[in-house]
Amino acid sequence: MVEDLNMILNLGDVPNLYPADEKAEILEKMQTIAKDMGRKVDSAPLALYNFFIELVRANLHVVVAMSPIGDAFRNRLRMFPSLINCCTIDWFTAWPEDALERVAHHFLRDVPDMDEDLRLGCVFVCQHFHESVRVMSQRYLAELNRHNYVTPTSYLELILAFKALLQRKRDDILTLRQRYVTGLEKLEFAASQVSVMQDELTSLQPQLIETSAQTEKLMIKIEQDTMEVEAKKELLLLTWMSVIFLTVPFFAMSMMFMGATPEFRCADGQPTNATFAAPCRRWLYDDRDGAWSVVSQWDLVCERRPLLSTIQSTVQLGGLLGSLVSGYLGDRYGRRLVYLGMIVLYVGAGLISAAASSYELFVACRFVTGVGWMGVVSSSFVLIVERHAARAYQESNAVVGTAPF
Repeated sequence: MVEDLNMILNLGDVPNLYPADEKAEILEKMQTIAKDMGRKVDSAPLALYNFFIELVRANLHVVVAMSPIGDAFRNRLRMFPSLINCCTIDWFTAWPEDALERVAHHFLRDVPDMDEDLRLGCVFVCQHFHESVRVMSQRYLAELNRHNYVTPTSYLELILAFKALLQRKRDDILTLRQRYVTGLEKLEFAASQVSVMQDELTSLQPQLIETSAQTEKLMIKIEQDTMEVEAKKELLLLTWMSVIFLTVPFFAMSMMFMGATPEFRCADGQPTNATFAAPCRRWLYDDRDGAWSVVSQWDLVCERRPLLSTIQSTVQLGGLLGSLVSGYLGDRYGRRLVYLGMIVLYVGAGLISAAASSYELFVACRFVTGVGWMGVVSSSFVLIVERHAARAYQESNAVVGTAPF
């Protein structure tokens, strides 16, 4: 920057300042200006550009302000001598008091909402600050031989800093005032709303009383309905228990039916209930008392007697499998669905076994009957426990919690 200023002061031009198109436009205009001025200038580009520089130097006035503080001013004068050779140096001395007062008046006159007395006081304060610092700087130089420069720029910066501080404090006070006013408005609005709400609450008081009475009636009805539901639950529990207990005598009757052995003898003339070494071709049974069973159906006597135990073992094995299967399926698909399925399986297998035409089909049906029977029993037991275990647990905890030990 200072180098370009040095070239302008010395030559009136800065090298390579204009691009080619702008320079051509300048040369074209210089021809017209030379004709208007009556100057005979060669049409060569160099002559026309020198004429342009001559006009610039004749009309250009440069004012440069520099601070003498430090070594920067001395170094600039040494590096760029045109600052001395091509300039007239004017050393500004300290401003007098009246100048300080006028400058302060000039900068503080545009401050809004300031009384004249207050403005005069601010002018006096700024002037006093500047003069007191200048006097102390002279004393500082005399006693310690150290410079502290107090220039008019320092005075201008003091005034600008005062204006900025004044404006910032005014903004802060205005912000606080606006917050206070807004808070008062909000409080006033809240008070008005509270009064309105109190009036509405007073007008709604009869409705609230009526609603409370309806709520109490509804609670009484809910308690009554709850008692009815609990009674229905107890009835359902008894029904399930009845179904379970009804299956037991039927199963016992079926076991008796399978195990009943009537009087028998061989049709060939051997004694009754005798044991024969040779197989009998046809057996005769005493059915006078209605003692009819699977023994007489498939001749499960003598050497075929173990087949009767096989039927009983098959039913027990089916019951074991039924308890396992019902537990697994209940966990996966739900207790009620498995419970109903086991009932259907138990009844259906029992009906089919009653009409079985062969021993093998009868054994298979009895196995399925055992599965269904034990599935019904186990599913019913688990359902009852799940229904009433939580409630029984809470009641037991309440009893234990009130115990004195």
